[in-house]
Order: sequence, then structure tokens, then C-alpha cells
Amino acid sequence: MSRLGQIKQTFKSVRIEIKAFLRRQQWKEALIFFCFILLAFGFWLLQSLQQEYEIDIRIPVKYKNVPPDISFTETPPEAITVKVKDKGSVLLNYSFGRSFAPIEANMKTQSEKSGKLIINRKDIENEIKKHLIATTSLLSFEPQHIDAAYSKRIKKEIPAVFEGVVQTNAGFKVSGDISITPRSINVYASDVVLDTLKEIKTIYTEIKKGNKTVTRTVQLEKLSNRQV
Repeated sequence: MSRLGQIKQTFKSVRIEIKAFLRRQQWKEALIFFCFILLAFGFWLLQSLQQEYEIDIRIPVKYKNVPPDISFTETPPEAITVKVKDKGSVLLNYSFGRSFAPIEANMKTQSEKSGKLIINRKDIENEIKKHLIATTSLLSFEPQHIDAAYSKRIKKEIPAVFEGVVQTNAGFKVSGDISITPRSINVYASDVVLDTLKEIKTIYTEIKKGNKTVTRTVQLEKLSNRQV
């Protein structure tokens, strides 16, 4: 028998065995049993989703129009944790099918003289309710207000310095100094921090096989939070 004939014979045998298995009384009874289990689970799930539950949801907070010359003395909250109550079907929508637009805290509405970004409880509550379906009960939320102190930073121009190597092809050499644009960067920080900053370096960059004028856009080396 050819190999193709063997394969056909194998498939035929498997098909016959499957048909025989499906015709057995035990398999039919098991199938009916599982169907009843699935129906019972479906009814239970529908009934459960009609009951009320409580869950926590997180709504992000976005800080707008923060001037570069101020810094918060403590990191303001990044989200509001909200406890709500509603039917299970509605809460599933909050948990899996819905994304929340951030609550916006606009610095332009704050008095610069106060030295604080203040969002009171009532304003936060009103913003939260905009995100909720009418049937949902708002039970609580944390934090109940935002009170973030900030202070003015001092501006200082610090020279930018190229950090890296330039390699040329044979017969070529670097002519003159490397030109950087802009030559200086505005940095905002406390006077204590600014006294320690003498230059801002680029990230380490290698330029190879130079044989003509090369213009390259490179990023600046990031300063740590302690530095600014």
C-alpha cells in the first residue's frame, strides 16, 4: 500500500472511531448534563449581574499649564480612588469596558501668590460624577482634596557640551571646534542645585567614518530629580 493510501486509511479509521464514540449513550448523557450545567451557570450569572456590588475605580489626575519655573515640594496625587455602588452589569463596564478621561487640575486658575495648588472636595466630586453613569452611587473617594505646595525655581543658562567621539576616514580630520546649537540651555531649579551645575552634556554619541560636514541631532543627558 502506498503512503497516501496509508494516510487515507488512518483518517478513515479515526472517523469511524469518532462516530462510534458519539453514538454511545454515555456520551449523549454527558453532553446533556453539560448543557444543563451551562444553562444553570448562565441563569446564575444573569441573576448575579442584577445584584448591587461595590468596587473601587481609579480616575487619573492631569496637571495642566504647570509653569517650568515652579516645582512641587511633594509629588501631587496622580489618581483619585473612587468607591462606587451599582448593579454588577454596570460595574463590569467600569472594570473592563471603559477608560476614564483624567480629572484636570489647571494651574492657570490658581493664585500664584498662594504657593499652593488647591482643588477642593466639591470640585473633585463634581468631576467624578461626570464620569459615572446616572444609576451609579458615589460612596467615597480619596484623596478628598488636593493641596500641593510648590515653590519658585530660579532660571540659569548653562552651556551645552558635546559628549562623544568623532572618527574620520583616512586622509580626513576634524576642522575646528564642534558647533552646538543652541549653545546654552535654560535650567530651572533651586539656587543650591544651580550652583552645582556647570554644564549640560549630550548623551554619549559616536560619529564614525566622517568625510564631510556632519549635522546630527542628539538628546541631552537627563538630570536626576535630585539635581533639579
